[in-house]
Amino acid sequence: MKEEYLPDNFSVGETGVGGARFGNKIFCEKGHYYKDVIAKWKKAFLDIEDTTEYKFALEVVGDWEEYQKIKNNSKILRQELLPKWHAELEVKLRSEAIATMITDATSPESKSAPSSAKWLEAKLSSLDKDRAKEDKEQAKDRDEGTLDNVTKLYDKIKSK
Repeated sequence: MKEEYLPDNFSVGETGVGGARFGNKIFCEKGHYYKDVIAKWKKAFLDIEDTTEYKFALEVVGDWEEYQKIKNNSKILRQELLPKWHAELEVKLRSEAIATMITDATSPESKSAPSSAKWLEAKLSSLDKDRAKEDKEQAKDRDEGTLDNVTKLYDKIKSK
């Protein structure tokens, strides 16, 4: 385990190497989260950009099997942190891919500019359709809600 990814008061030598022993203690002790440690792990995860977690495991822990032990014995890592980091990494990678496509589509030297431009146009068109559909659904829900409110108000007035 790499010392830089452990809490300040945490020593591999004192605790002994072994993910089973580390578990949640790397991230939290007695309800106190080690925000600095979590931030270091998150930064490494997002910087390494490896959705398989393999390169991340080697960088942070130094060994794949040891990482698996830590992950399996840390509910915080497994259920709270990694799902959020994976979601953020997915958005980050998509954003970078779209930026690359825009650069390629607008580059006069690019041989694949027409393909990139077509892909971007299709993607934007798809987004516009999704947004239009969402807007229609929201308007319908709003209108139905308004009609329900008017109906209730009418019934209330009628009953008096």
